[in-house]
This record gives sequence, structure tokens and C-alpha cells, in this order.
Amino acid sequence: MMSLRAVGGALSAVLLLAAGALTFMAAEGVEPPTAAPVALGTVHNVPAGVTRIACAPTPLIAEGAVAYDPEFNPVPATSSATLVAASVPRGDDGAGPAAIATSPAGEPTALWGTAALVGSADPGAEAAVVVAEPLEGVAPLAAAAGIWRSDAGDLRSLTALPCSVALAEQWLVGGATEVGSSAALTITNPGATPVTVTVSGWGPLGPVDLPMLSGLVIAPYASETYLLEASDSTLERLALRVQSAGGAVGASLLETRLDGLTPLGTATVAPSAPPGTALVVPAVSLTDVPEDAGESGLQSFVRVLNPGTAPATLTLTLLTAEGEVGIAGATDVTVDPGAVFDIAIDGLPAGDHSVAVVSDQPVVAAAHLVRHASDGGADRAWSGAATPSSLMTVAVPGLGAQADAATLVVANPSAEEVAVRVTPYGADGAAGEVREVSVPARASIGVVVEGAPVALQVESDEPVAAALLLRAGIAEGELVAILPATPDAATAHAVTVTVREG
Repeated sequence: MMSLRAVGGALSAVLLLAAGALTFMAAEGVEPPTAAPVALGTVHNVPAGVTRIACAPTPLIAEGAVAYDPEFNPVPATSSATLVAASVPRGDDGAGPAAIATSPAGEPTALWGTAALVGSADPGAEAAVVVAEPLEGVAPLAAAAGIWRSDAGDLRSLTALPCSVALAEQWLVGGATEVGSSAALTITNPGATPVTVTVSGWGPLGPVDLPMLSGLVIAPYASETYLLEASDSTLERLALRVQSAGGAVGASLLETRLDGLTPLGTATVAPSAPPGTALVVPAVSLTDVPEDAGESGLQSFVRVLNPGTAPATLTLTLLTAEGEVGIAGATDVTVDPGAVFDIAIDGLPAGDHSVAVVSDQPVVAAAHLVRHASDGGADRAWSGAATPSSLMTVAVPGLGAQADAATLVVANPSAEEVAVRVTPYGADGAAGEVREVSVPARASIGVVVEGAPVALQVESDEPVAAALLLRAGIAEGELVAILPATPDAATAHAVTVTVREG
């Protein structure tokens, strides 16, 4: 059986067959280009290596995970899931070869297609992995994502299964471990060497002790899941930093809530943008609470972590289709050093918006969204702050199956209008009609995804932030999930070189 260990060897052969005449360098790197004169203060691309993407597993609650009602059933009666991956063309250079496996050590299946290279799989309890090769020394435009749906039972929800590029540091803003909540952290090592991982945590009052999450050793091509309530079962607000040594990892946090036997949704926390003083949280989708909605006790809010040693004073604004508007009670908010703080956004105008966060100290942020159900339950979703980019790839899983509708929410954090071009790619890899939209300054718009594409390429004149909002209807109300866009990885391989005389 072939596994992802074959990357650079046998996997390269699989990818070559799938991609036709495409050729690429060995998986562990490429030969440097011929040296050329260096200009002062110019940006130069460093040849990229393999891009490894790790996906969140499907929702399953381990036995004894949390003190739920004894009648709680951690396995849904019925559920379905879809995982898709794509490597889209970079201009006229084509798409970088890639493969997908349903577990870190699983057998890879090469992506294929006419323009983009695409593929799908049935996700499971293990983390899926996508490996994409550079094309002529440039990182591929690759992305993957999954969606899981259960219409009834204790895990009733539409749950995003985000996939993120493996990194040495990741921030997860979201979750809780108090009674009725479970937070399961999944860490995936998609590489060929063991990695040592340390998880730092923060709660409402500051840093929290997570003794069982320090010095974790993750074997090559392996994934491990850890229950945070085993370290601290009292946290009503939570944020994490996952750091690895010896290699890059993928990380995600599955949060499950239950009120007795009433489901309050499962939601996956994907990595947020690193600490910054100007953040954008896309796809903050707000609705008017239906008159027949039950009382779940849940709120929509923006969660902010101040990981520094000085108080942070910050202001939140809502980016709507018409422009930027203030949020009552969200101006000059002080967040103590090390604290995790929630700022309510219920009662704001309904719509698919985004939120801008401006702070005098670096902070990390994410939004928590709620859909109330008529039986008193709810579904929820988390959307993390995104790194703006002028070139992104968005995987679109399960549209027309698990999801009834999808909207690409694009936020423009700049002071000028930005033109955005969205290219859909179908299940055969063929490109669809390009849609061009304009996003006003300091605004956010929703682009309804038409048809059933498996991927979108998002290009813009200036950097924007984006996320995919997925919806599904059930008798009790609406289910919701959010998937982040994947920025162009080539920007991570660019360095500025300045030559000084003397």
C-alpha cells in the first residue's frame, strides 16, 4: 500500500501520471535558480517546497469526554460528509500536482482535471491530508475543505471541516470546557519526522495551565486528539496557541455543546490570523431571531485574546455592503493582558457582514455565530480573523448535498474600492465563467455561489479577506458552517533583500 510517505518518490510518480506532462522537483525541495544580480530593497521569491495541508476530522465525541447527560449519544443516528481538494492554475503556468489521503498515513489519490486538479474523499474520524507540489519552484494554489451534516440527534449541526496549511505556530480562538461543553484539539503531523508540540492556553482571567498538553510528541504521518476538559473543565472562554518543533503541524478544535438533551451544535475552530493591531473577521453572518425560535441562551459575539503583557484598547466596527458602521458598546474596549474577552454582536442588522478590529496592542480574534432552533436548540459556527491576500483558493464541499446554499463573503479592509474576480472550477476541473464584483472601501459583500463548483479562485487588485458561508435548512431552523479561504502560499516564500554599502 502506498502512503503519504511516498511524497518525493512514489507519490511523485502518481502525481506525474495524474497531471499528464507536468513535472516537478523532489518533494523535500528544489534546486535553487541561477544567481542573478540583486537590486536594493527588492522582493525575491524563494523556491517553495511541498505544501502540506491538514484537515479537521468529522465530529465524534470520545467516551467519557465530558459530563453530559447519561443518555447523550456521541454517535449520530444519520450523518453524511464530503471532503474536496483542488489545485488551481496560477496564470498560464498550470496547476501544481497534488494528492489527497483520508488519513496522514493513508493511500493517496492524485487530483486530476482539465484546468484545475480536483478530487474528493469521504472524511472520517482521522484527519485527512493533502500534499501539493510546487510548479517551477512556486508554491501551488491549493486548498481543501470538508463539510459534515446531521439533521437530528445530539450532534445535530452543519459542521465545517476546515483544512489548513501545516505551520510551526497556529492560533485557535474559540471553544469552552465548562459543563455542557467539550473541546477536542486535533493535531496532525503530515511530515516524515516526529514533532514536539506545546499548547498554550488562555481563559477569561489570563493564561491557564494545560499540564497534559506540553511536550507532546506526534509521530510522522500521525494525528492525535486531546480533550481540553481533561486539563481544565471550568473555562467559559478559551483561546490556544499551538507551537511545534521539528516540523510543521495542522491544528483544529472541535467544540460541542449540549443543554441536557437539547443539541446546541458542533463547530470547528480553524486557525486565526496571528496577533495584529488591524484584523478582519470575514463572514460574520447575522440574522433576525425567528419569532418561533426557542431560547438556547447562546449569543453571537466576537472573541478577542490579548496575549501580551500590556492592556489592549480596541474598537470593533461592522463592515457591511454599504460600508463601515459602528457597533454599540464596542468602542475603546479594554482587554486585560492575557485575557480572553467576548463582545456581543446580537441585535446588529441582519446580513452577511465582516468585522474589523483595530487595537493598540497585538490581539487575536474570531467570531462566534448562532442560529436558534424552534425546539430551543441551536447551531453554531466560528470564523477566525483572516490574513488578507490578493490571490486565494476556496474549496467548496458538499454544495447541493450537505449544504443547500453557499456564499463567498469578501471583506475589503482598505480605504479604496477593490475589484475582485471569482473563477469557479467544477468537478472535472474545468473553469466556469469569471464573475467580477467591486467591494467598496471598508465594506463587505456576499457573492452567491452558483451551480456546484468544488473550488473558487479569488483574485483582487488589493488584498482582501474572504470566507465561505454554508447553509442548510431543517424543520427546526437553519444550520450554518464557515470555511476559511486559503491565501496564496507563495507570499510566505518571498523575502525582501536590502543591500547596504559600507
